[in-house]
Amino acid sequence: MNSPTHQKAVLVMQYASLFGSGYSISMAGPLVPYLRAELGFSLTQSGYFISSIAVGSIISIAVLLGLIHRVSRKRLIGFGNLAMVLSLVLSMFFNSFTMLLALGFLRGIGNGCTQLGVQTVESEKTNISRGRSMGRLHMTFSVGAISAPAVAGLIGFFPETWRFIFLIGAIPILFGSFALRTIPDSVMPIPTRRAGSRGGVLRAPIVYVMAAVAFLFVSMEAMLYGWVPSYWEELNVGLVAPAALALILAVTLALGRLLSSFFADRVGVGRYLIMISTIVVLAAGIWSFVPIPALTIAIIAVIGVAAAGIFPMNMAIAAHRFPEAAGFLTNFILIFASLGGMILPSVFGLLAETFGTSLLPYTIAVVGLVLLLATFTVGRTAIRIDPEAADGG
Repeated sequence: MNSPTHQKAVLVMQYASLFGSGYSISMAGPLVPYLRAELGFSLTQSGYFISSIAVGSIISIAVLLGLIHRVSRKRLIGFGNLAMVLSLVLSMFFNSFTMLLALGFLRGIGNGCTQLGVQTVESEKTNISRGRSMGRLHMTFSVGAISAPAVAGLIGFFPETWRFIFLIGAIPILFGSFALRTIPDSVMPIPTRRAGSRGGVLRAPIVYVMAAVAFLFVSMEAMLYGWVPSYWEELNVGLVAPAALALILAVTLALGRLLSSFFADRVGVGRYLIMISTIVVLAAGIWSFVPIPALTIAIIAVIGVAAAGIFPMNMAIAAHRFPEAAGFLTNFILIFASLGGMILPSVFGLLAETFGTSLLPYTIAVVGLVLLLATFTVGRTAIRIDPEAADGG
């Protein structure tokens, strides 16, 4: 029976596991200076180390695409957490590039399984305010993503202890695993899949628009995280350090997801999705035409707060529209999200090599405009999602 105690255990498991997942993903960048200084990694090797997590994640999600309605959610999350913890702990003891790359790949596999399992559990819940629940879940991930650079900054005062960055990341994941052990299998069952439900999902054009929203949002997020510091350095202004722009973005993304958890269901998830996407386009447009350094800082913050709700609201609408195949659809959308973090940021890097990072505001504006068209299409299909409506789906 799904008692209040078990419901609380599920929430603790979700929040702790996803916090650790956010930390594990964002720790790669802050580790690079230590890997280069202590272990002699080249920039190319450092890039491979960062990418190993993304590669592991997308492979695990792709493999699970056809298995999501056959795998226990509890076992999937348990395996993902175990893989991340093993990777983090073992990474403390190796200096080899090959081993750290392999462990990064393992961490990516674990992250893919954990994220997919946690978000599938959320997508398959009923009698909830989806905007609020998805917003809070993704906010937890964002707080974890903020924590890794913060920990790296503190450890900078004691550089000889840099390997503890790995170990600290394992702690919240262990909390999530302990909570998972207290949850009976019956609380997170494998939902019965209706015959033809996957085919029905894949025949629905709106599904591909939802996938495009995920792809474009993660592309924008990855370009901002990856290239704003370089853009700021190219401006050659001394208002704040380049790395501070990435931290501002991370904090405002977390704040935006918190705000979405309060307001999305009140406004209507569909309306909220369209509204925040419009704000992103307007802010990016102003940034393109008025690239004043002080204004740029404010615009990055506005984009972070507004854009933060796009991904969780898109997932909330997807779960409501197709409850009979929520797990499969979550998996399908996450594949496109993972691709978004790999393709457009790399393409921008090639362009920036020739034209400079001054292209960033214009690129974000163009991506934001296409994203607005996609979110408008998705948002109009769910101008309001109420708990009662979700339950009746």
